[in-house]
Amino acid sequence: MGGRQGRAIAVGTVLTIVLAAGATLLGGYGQTPPPAVKAAEGDQSVVTRPAPLPEEPHALAGDCLSSASFVPLNCHERHDVEVTALTTLPDGAAEGDFDRATMPVCRHQLAQYLGAPGADATRLQPWAFWPTPEAYAAGQRWLLCGAAELDGTGAAQQRSGSVRGALGDGRFPEFQLCSAGQSAAEEKLRSVPCDQPHQGEAVPEVLALGSADQPRPSTETINEAGAEHCGPAVRDYLGDPATTVSVTWRIPGEQAWADGYTDLVCFAQTGLPITGSLLGHN
Repeated sequence: MGGRQGRAIAVGTVLTIVLAAGATLLGGYGQTPPPAVKAAEGDQSVVTRPAPLPEEPHALAGDCLSSASFVPLNCHERHDVEVTALTTLPDGAAEGDFDRATMPVCRHQLAQYLGAPGADATRLQPWAFWPTPEAYAAGQRWLLCGAAELDGTGAAQQRSGSVRGALGDGRFPEFQLCSAGQSAAEEKLRSVPCDQPHQGEAVPEVLALGSADQPRPSTETINEAGAEHCGPAVRDYLGDPATTVSVTWRIPGEQAWADGYTDLVCFAQTGLPITGSLLGHN
C-alpha cells in the first residue's frame, strides 16, 4: 500500500439506475396501470468526491466511517459509510475507469454483508474508495468497499446503527426502496423513504439477469422475464390484497449493466400516492 500521510483518495459510487421497462395489471386503485415503455439506457449516475486518507486504510469490514474525514467511528455514532470489505482493485482496472471496475466487486461484497440478495430493492448501495492517481502511480492497489444508505439525489445519508446482515435478518422494510411517482414511467426513479408519499414499492424478490462480464440480454428478453417474474413476486409481497395494484418493473440499461447492475426490480404500483406500506392498506 504505502502513500503519504494526509493523502486524499478518490471516492466513487454508482447509483442503482434501473430503467423503466413495463407494467401489467394486478389492479390499480381504480386506475389502469401505466403503459409499458422501452427501457432507456445510459442514464448511469456517478458521484465522485475526495476525502482525506491516512497513509494506509486501516478500516476493516464492520467499521463505520465519516467519508468527509475518513475517521473510523463506532457504528452507533452518526456515519455515512459502513465498510463491507478491504480488498484490492481488480486486475486490469485502469485509472479513470475505477467506478466501473469496482462496482461489480463492491456489489458482491454488499450482498454478502447484508446476508441476502435484494439490495437493488433497497436504499442500501455500494460505495467505493480507491487510491488517488498519485497513490496509484506509487503502487497502491487497495479497494475499500462500503455500504451507504442513499437519498433521492444519490447522496450518502448520515445514519446510526449497523446494516450487517440487515436483509438476512428480515430488516428489508427498514431500507425498502419506494418511488415518488410511477416507477415504470420515469426514466430516472425518484426514490423516497416508504413513510413518505409514494406510488411504487420495490419488492424484495429481485431477479438476477446475469453478470456484468456477460452480454446484456435484449430488452425484449428482459421484459419477458419481468412479466413472468414480477406478478408472482408482487403477489407474494402483498399476500391476498383486498386493494388492487399494478405490477411494474425496472431494468438496467447498457451502461448500468456494464457497471454491474444486472438485477430486475419489481414494484407494486398504486394509482395515487399513499403514505406507509401497501401491506398496511390490505
